[in-house]
Amino acid sequence: DYIDRTRRAFKLKGNEKMLLGVAWTNNESRRIFARYSEIMVADVTEGTNNAKRPLFLFSGKTSNQNTFTALWAFLPQQSRWAFRWVWTRCIPQLLPEQGLNRMRLLITDGDPREYGTFLDAIPTWYSLCRHKLCHWHLLYRGSLMKAQTGNCGTKAKILFHVVLKWIESWMTKIETQEEYNLSTGLLIDWLKSPEALDTNLGGMGCALVSQINAFLTSSLFPHEQRWARYHFLNVRAFNTSASSYGEAENSALKRRGDGVKPNFSVPKATRAINEGTQLRTVKRQQKAVHNLNATKKTKAANYTNISDLVDCIQETISHEFNAAKKI
Repeated sequence: DYIDRTRRAFKLKGNEKMLLGVAWTNNESRRIFARYSEIMVADVTEGTNNAKRPLFLFSGKTSNQNTFTALWAFLPQQSRWAFRWVWTRCIPQLLPEQGLNRMRLLITDGDPREYGTFLDAIPTWYSLCRHKLCHWHLLYRGSLMKAQTGNCGTKAKILFHVVLKWIESWMTKIETQEEYNLSTGLLIDWLKSPEALDTNLGGMGCALVSQINAFLTSSLFPHEQRWARYHFLNVRAFNTSASSYGEAENSALKRRGDGVKPNFSVPKATRAINEGTQLRTVKRQQKAVHNLNATKKTKAANYTNISDLVDCIQETISHEFNAAKKI
């Protein structure tokens, strides 16, 4: 339907071709993904091109806390078939199998078109990976934050903030089902109490409490297995519960003076993304070399590029291994 509508809109003839989507990566991104793909984040951002195509980013973080993007894709639209194309064609064909096999957790926002197609692709392409909803998007960008608190008193606003933190603890702190059941039960009971309902006592009022209950019953509890921390204790996730990797990459993409702009064509936006990525890679390599030189104590600093740094690490590991063999 989308293809037919678009072809009619641009008055394309039967033998004329149309670009539906494009996905790409590079050798450095492939190399990093193969090593640090345990936790990945999928995010879609707007405002990067004048064709108004959504930009899909597949991002992660290295052991030294640097974020990276393994793959970019300009989508025709945010629909299930477009995301299915990404999960079953682009990522498996463009990224190394070693990285796919290392994936243990994918974090996304609450768009079911995006994560629903990933769940369908898990058995074939991501057999060791699980999906988790970003707790920040779910809680702080969900329907609960649309609740009207402007007319509430100071104490009521404080209580509303306490409720937010209470809910957030289920996503980031609580480790067992027993603790989770106890905590959710206590909150539900407290929301029925005069302390929460009676505005004369500084409570939030029936209207605000009703919105909280609606959020819990319709937006939160039905998806418990995709956000509650106790469900992910056996996953090598390093306590990650938010898609901050993707947000950091998205911010870096746009905040530079030479970053992507809404008036860029798709080819120009692609070039800007590639050039910016290469610049960030060079700067990080230079920083790594500088940090090593700054900490060297036994001999003069003589590392000038990343290859020297790799040689140093290999030499150090080999020396320590040989020393251990003599013990």
